[in-house]
Amino acid sequence: MQDRNFDDIAEKFSRNIYGTTKGQLRQAILWQDLDRVLEEIGGRKLRVLDAGGGEGQTAIKMAERGHQVTLCDLSGEMIARAQQAAEAKGVSKDMHFIQCPAQNVASHLESPVDLILFHAVLEWGGRSCRRIRNALVSIASWRRIVVDVL
Repeated sequence: MQDRNFDDIAEKFSRNIYGTTKGQLRQAILWQDLDRVLEEIGGRKLRVLDAGGGEGQTAIKMAERGHQVTLCDLSGEMIARAQQAAEAKGVSKDMHFIQCPAQNVASHLESPVDLILFHAVLEWGGRSCRRIRNALVSIASWRRIVVDVL
């Protein structure tokens, strides 16, 4: 299975995934886990990579909390939606957007990141997931990666 690009179904994805009670529940569970990780780290400001970050829901919330966030996604449409949402929330200055597959993002980063978010990607990535995970872990300064398999 190849990586899935959501350019052709971005609106449907937004409406049917994040616009539902299930999507809101997924985000709530994710943030329960993320809050624990952030508490362990001790409240310092982080360099965060949201790999396969889609429309940026998680990345934007991290930027709202004062972190520097890079969002990468294969879909140009999702990147455009994330940029627009970041501008609307007033956090675009704390974010960087890269259109590329998650496994290729290392070549676009200027320095290692402190935390990698890999939310809701595994269900779409097929066999490439192990390769993606290995590529991501290699760029984390703390080797900390948050993987969501919901």
